[in-house]
Amino acid sequence: MGRTLLVDKERVRRNFDRHAGQYDQYAIVQRWMAERLLGYVAEWAKGRQVRRVLEIGCGTGMVTAGLVQLFPQAHITALDLSDRMIEETRKRLGGEASDVSFIVADAEMWSWACAQMMQDHNAHHSQEFTYDVIVSSAVFQWFNDPQCTCQSLLQLVRSNGLCAFATFAGDTFHELHQSFAAAELKLGLPMRPHGQSYPYEADWREIFEHQGSFQWQQQQYMLTYPDVLAFMHSVKRVGASNAVMQADQAGSSRALLQAMSAHYEQHFAANSGEGIQVTYDVGYGIYCREG
Repeated sequence: MGRTLLVDKERVRRNFDRHAGQYDQYAIVQRWMAERLLGYVAEWAKGRQVRRVLEIGCGTGMVTAGLVQLFPQAHITALDLSDRMIEETRKRLGGEASDVSFIVADAEMWSWACAQMMQDHNAHHSQEFTYDVIVSSAVFQWFNDPQCTCQSLLQLVRSNGLCAFATFAGDTFHELHQSFAAAELKLGLPMRPHGQSYPYEADWREIFEHQGSFQWQQQQYMLTYPDVLAFMHSVKRVGASNAVMQADQAGSSRALLQAMSAHYEQHFAANSGEGIQVTYDVGYGIYCREG
């Protein structure tokens, strides 16, 4: 699995910090992702004892709150890049946050460090480092090295444990990418990436299938926005805009944006005839570590 451009983690952190208080208002698809992911986790958990849970990217606590209800006897560790997001999770949980530990960290750096500590201490079965359940929603797409990061996380899954994640997949925002490409062609500009590209099902299978039992489910969610500007405004409010390291501003002139918007509104009008359609392509990965 490769990336042509890296995600600027510091920029991601600043975006999420800036918009943490507005996140839930705009995170419609993220809420649907959280609910469906929790359904998979609940189905797996039937008849099992779960003592330690790790959440990668707790955000405003959509999944965290569900995990607290699912596993009232478990200790939950919730990690996020943004301390402002963690503040929102604390608010959501209220008094139920007493058995939740919070860590402000980059999940990639943190997981690599944990995996290294396990190796250094020969602690492959250490209770200190491992978890019965690892859960993550709308985060794995931010990884700059998904293969190494996921392999590190899988070292933290106990025997017969679960790693379940929801992530944006390859066709997310395909209308936007196609419209930028069409506008660049029309204006005689070199084609360049605009925004983030997302891994496909085959990429995730390559990482997980040889590690244990792995299932993949995929669903596309379609949202309607009044116009392209409203769509881009909404994306900003969930902290996800322009997170890729690139000189995108230079390539996003007013003429380019106008041409892109015109193409988008002409070719990707909503079925209702009002506004535009936006595709959110979501994948759900369920990995069970064999004991």
